[in-house]
Amino acid sequence: MSRHLLLTGLGVNPRPGQYQLAGAAEIYKATLAPVALLHLLAPEKRPELVLAFCTEKALADSFPKLQEELAGVAQTEALKTPDGISQGEIERFLNDAVNAVARRDADRLTLDLTQGPRHFALLLYLSGLYLQSLGNVVIEAAYYAFESPGTRPFFDLRPLLELPRWIHAIDNLRESRDALPLANLLRQAERKAPHLGQAARLMRLATEAFASGLPLELGHTAERLLKELLRPLRKGLRREFQLPLAEQISDKFEKWLESYRLLAPAGEGWKSKLALTERLLRRQAALVDDLLAHGNLRSALGLMDEWVVSWAVLTTGGVERWLEFSPTRRRAANRLGALVALQQDPKLRQRLSPEQQALARFWADLSDLRNSLLHHGMRRQVVTSDDKDFQPKLDSVREFWTSTMRHLPQIPLEFGDAAERNLLASPAGERPGVLFSALVALRKQEISCDTVLAICSRQTEPRVEEALERAGWQGELHLARFEDPFAGIDERARLAKLAVEPLARATSVYVNVTGGTTLMGLFAEELAGKARSLAKPVRRFGLIDRRPFEEQRINPWVEGELLWLDAETDDEDGHSSIPGGRSAVS
Repeated sequence: MSRHLLLTGLGVNPRPGQYQLAGAAEIYKATLAPVALLHLLAPEKRPELVLAFCTEKALADSFPKLQEELAGVAQTEALKTPDGISQGEIERFLNDAVNAVARRDADRLTLDLTQGPRHFALLLYLSGLYLQSLGNVVIEAAYYAFESPGTRPFFDLRPLLELPRWIHAIDNLRESRDALPLANLLRQAERKAPHLGQAARLMRLATEAFASGLPLELGHTAERLLKELLRPLRKGLRREFQLPLAEQISDKFEKWLESYRLLAPAGEGWKSKLALTERLLRRQAALVDDLLAHGNLRSALGLMDEWVVSWAVLTTGGVERWLEFSPTRRRAANRLGALVALQQDPKLRQRLSPEQQALARFWADLSDLRNSLLHHGMRRQVVTSDDKDFQPKLDSVREFWTSTMRHLPQIPLEFGDAAERNLLASPAGERPGVLFSALVALRKQEISCDTVLAICSRQTEPRVEEALERAGWQGELHLARFEDPFAGIDERARLAKLAVEPLARATSVYVNVTGGTTLMGLFAEELAGKARSLAKPVRRFGLIDRRPFEEQRINPWVEGELLWLDAETDDEDGHSSIPGGRSAVS
């Protein structure tokens, strides 16, 4: 059952006066302010029980008058309080107020802060704040009548009760970038002012976008709030909430939004029309900084990772489709991963400049940190900022981000010789015609290979030179020689490591997957993956010889039919195994 209480204080020797509600015409003459207040309030706004805090003298002098003058208007009860004031008495006063309201099952509360000892007004005010914060009661009003020779108007100070909640909301916005408390306050006036409800919904979206590290969605929402709703918001704070310092509160909110606002194209499909520019990246970098400053590591490192990919897209081209994972962002990520692969190989590291090596270390550490957080620590390593392994890596990433990366450095992602260099990787089995046929068939496609990486065995190695001579080929030859071409599975790691250098130097890689043993064919596929991890365009093919087996054996030097397995050269790897690369959650 709904119950409405009035909390007030009584002093001694009250002087009679003429009271009225501020802005109203009716006047009521009374000695006690709560008596005048209850007679002036409309019946539906009138509390049914008055709880009066009284000192011992006020209990004997003023409270009987309150009972007499409110007879038939409202019930009255006294709450005795000490005459003096001390730390313990303050706590007792607050406890008595809170417990008295709780015992009477009140759900609505009105405060009268006019009479009683000076400290009563402050303590009743604090009691109201506490009760409201518990969510058990709604403060209907907080009245105060200023004593003057003429009429004493009752002013409703409820906005002052609300002000701490707005201050808390703004503090929350500043400290944790959470606009939800602010949105919840605005929703209270949604029925009277629908635009405030719209602002609340957009604030909720902005908070979600910030927490999730979504700079484009945050920027678009911020732009809408600033452009469409900031002025109505200022007016609503003053008109609907009668809020003191409304301008300062809205200024704080505007300042927060201004740093993220995105001058994006309006209407449906705005995101696809968004251009990748340095200005856009600088705005996103500010969000990374903000997330780091507020301890949101998961979103900060996730966004930093995507930011670096966007930077790579801007550096290498493809900005028209910069938001498409395939092929644009995947290709840019693979180029970064290729730097990591070279930097982690002692023999190939010198192919990178010092700036590229620093970028490679940063990308490897960032990717590892990002993956550990996106997988919510589901790995053996501890994922906390005070861990002896996690913290140094995090410090290193922060330092490079702050000193270098966020300033959009001019670090090239290309490496190796500038000249065009095509590489053919192909098995060379007992029938040497496969390697011969691969070179001739590619030549007919106007593809000239400068380097050959022949996959062979000790038995087939002599046939490699013969096949190259028959094809009229001259260039750089590398051998990946299996000791056991049928079951030497453990040899693959050693041979793949030897193949990294010629693959890294290539501009494009062509891989023949036919010929030789099954193991040789599987290793050819593995080399295609290794080339992709080095960000090399790869195109796989097979060779078909429709002649009878005996005829192929007698005359192996006949060109086979080339069958492309990839429609075009491909430097994408949907499931990258790049050191420091993206995990399966990408």
